[in-house]
Amino acid sequence: MKEREWLLFFQQLNGIGSITMKKIYDYFGSFSSAALAKHEQFRNVGLSSRVIDEIVSKVDGGLDGIESFTLECRKREIHILTVLDDDYPTLLKELYDPPWALFVKGNRHILNEHSISVVGTREPSFYGKYVCNELGKTLALHEIPVISGLAKGIDRYIHEAVLRQKGKCVAVIASGFDNIYPSEHKTLAANIIENDGCLVSEYAYWIKAKPGQFPARNRIISGLSLATVVVESKEKGGALITADQALEQNREVFAVPGNINSPNSVGTNYLIKQGAKMLTRWDDIFDEIQEFQKKNCNDSINIQQTIDISKEEQELLTLIPFQEIHIDDLQMLYHQPNLFVLLIQLQLKQKIESLPGHYYIRI
Repeated sequence: MKEREWLLFFQQLNGIGSITMKKIYDYFGSFSSAALAKHEQFRNVGLSSRVIDEIVSKVDGGLDGIESFTLECRKREIHILTVLDDDYPTLLKELYDPPWALFVKGNRHILNEHSISVVGTREPSFYGKYVCNELGKTLALHEIPVISGLAKGIDRYIHEAVLRQKGKCVAVIASGFDNIYPSEHKTLAANIIENDGCLVSEYAYWIKAKPGQFPARNRIISGLSLATVVVESKEKGGALITADQALEQNREVFAVPGNINSPNSVGTNYLIKQGAKMLTRWDDIFDEIQEFQKKNCNDSINIQQTIDISKEEQELLTLIPFQEIHIDDLQMLYHQPNLFVLLIQLQLKQKIESLPGHYYIRI
């Protein structure tokens, strides 16, 4: 038990991340041995004077602080998983720089299930939202947990799509649980936990989100999953970082192709050119991942909503694309006098959505 406690001691120190933890462990052979080391020995590891001073000044009585910390986590219903624990996620152990300790709220057992991660831009188009809705619905009905980052945009929409079908989500965040970011997603985070999912972080509950912590968070998103799906991505952004990390981790990467004139498709189309699997149907994921073939995920599931639509509604629906169309253009395609009545009916049946400026889009 002492080794686990010393691991947590070093993991909680300022300026020590997963790479530095690995250097310390590789040099000393254990964290309990490192706790007995002298100043000069830490210099041989290659640590900065500031980090060495942090270790030396806090090592005396360090385990007392860790005992208080673990007790407080228990009170807050936060599970601590270290790489020394049997229930630490198996896939994460395969990484070069896995988190030495994870903090989990909710169903921690889900972290060892075969999962898919879904990421993308913080400013999705209606097409991106539609993809999230259908993909989330499919994965949830196949009982496949979905991992994302609780961020604005694609992360939010995929989490919500899965929850609508009572599926399980894992949200990996770049802060502690007391500082959910963005703050407006606190309710979403609570819903994930209530629906038998979990929140995951490698940061103690009081840590606030910082820019440098998001790329580190992304390696956990891809590392926990068998494959990563990029729905929409601009030329640069966190989604592409996650995809790159997934490739480095020897995981599959799928990208949803998009309009070549859309900024949100630049990143996904680039990934496809670089060799990512093009996702044009949901079964592409199941065809590629052996573990899902064992679950018979290729067996078709009816995921369509059982809402009857009339022949006239269906005729109009086929004219409305998955991109915005103006009412004037729609009137040129559909000449019947009941156009506006049918549009309202299709909105009520959640087949289309009305947009500002008299635009409509199929969803």
